[in-house]
Amino acid sequence: MPNDKAIKRRSFVGWIGLAIAGFAGLSLFRKKSPPAPPPAWMTMLTEDGRLVQINAAVLKQQPKKKITNEELRTWVKKKP
Repeated sequence: MPNDKAIKRRSFVGWIGLAIAGFAGLSLFRKKSPPAPPPAWMTMLTEDGRLVQINAAVLKQQPKKKITNEELRTWVKKKP
């Protein structure tokens, strides 16, 4: 008659291996979330005349107001 401890040990190791395989299988079939879209960037003119890119989400929080060309010419401090 085979050793009963060896049989119990094999069944224990078998159940542990089955549980690990089950967890690995669940992680493969889990629904993955879609990647987040990249942020939209806008090019803006600073007061000293440089062009910078900023995140468009920051601008959506503030009301938009267009200025005239004359106001733009007087607003830029450093003229090329």
